[in-house]
Amino acid sequence: MTKLGMTDVEVMKAKKDIAGLTSALASEDSNVRWAATKALEEIGDPAAVEPLVAALGDPNEFARRAAAEALGKLGDERAAEPLGGFLKDPNPYVRRAALESIWQIGQLDALDRVIAALKDEFPVVRQSAALILGESGDPRSIAPLIEALADADQTVRKLATKALAQIGEPAVEPLIAVLREGDWGMRWGVAKALGAIGDTRAVEPLIVALQDPEAIVREVAARALGAIGDTRALEALAIAARDDLDRQVRKTATEAKGQI
Repeated sequence: MTKLGMTDVEVMKAKKDIAGLTSALASEDSNVRWAATKALEEIGDPAAVEPLVAALGDPNEFARRAAAEALGKLGDERAAEPLGGFLKDPNPYVRRAALESIWQIGQLDALDRVIAALKDEFPVVRQSAALILGESGDPRSIAPLIEALADADQTVRKLATKALAQIGEPAVEPLIAVLREGDWGMRWGVAKALGAIGDTRAVEPLIVALQDPEAIVREVAARALGAIGDTRALEALAIAARDDLDRQVRKTATEAKGQI
């Protein structure tokens, strides 16, 4: 017997028998239901969509997650709406699987659903949303990603920064606006994103940010200017290299001058 409660022979036979696998989805053993779901995923036949949609209602969270992942890999549009209902599943890993599968299927409202997931209460879902939005490169996600730069979770902040860098040029002006007006928790994330994008339009605003009252913002602004490499920043960095209040700002400004 395998760990999943089915012999190897039974699994091999089941993979060729969607009807048999569908019956296995009703087993009292959650391991058997999970194995049947994974087998249906491997078959890749559109006939597996309906039984997998039914499996989204499994009482076992691992089986629901497997069903959501399988539907994404099948890529059938019929699964998009049922998956949408599981973006509110009590288990965050099921919600993440449903979100990723909806994006894989690619319905028209998929981007809106991913943006909404940036507000999910559990970090793992927000992380996945930020990652997807970066891969999408869609400018409509700029504002929500900028807001995510102040997320309580460090990984979400990191992925939001990366996503904005992937979007690139369209994000520059909105980021500059926040660098001037946002709270410090967002300002440092914005400075980091601008450095990653590397657009020279950010040079002057980042020079101003070298005078920010928050040391972390000054430090990240100096690092961003070093990454951009524009000589207009040299004088301001020389002043920042003598920052009276923070040793790390002085060190980063000196290194940034060296980069330029």
